[in-house]
Amino acid sequence: KYRFVWLYKGKFGLPEQSFKTKEENVEFQSATIVAVFVKRVKDSKWMSVGDEDASGFNEAATWFNAVV
Repeated sequence: KYRFVWLYKGKFGLPEQSFKTKEENVEFQSATIVAVFVKRVKDSKWMSVGDEDASGFNEAATWFNAVV
């Protein structure tokens, strides 16, 4: 099943990359991304999450049409 996530106001930093090339084979590393988000004033939420298989969740078709 799918998990739908809205991240509200935030800022991402530059990704950190690391490499291992001294060995015979190149080992690719995943980039690490750091982000900071602020809470909304009206309800102190910084994200909203909706699980497709949760009971009562019927917003899967329209989740990304407007901010939750």
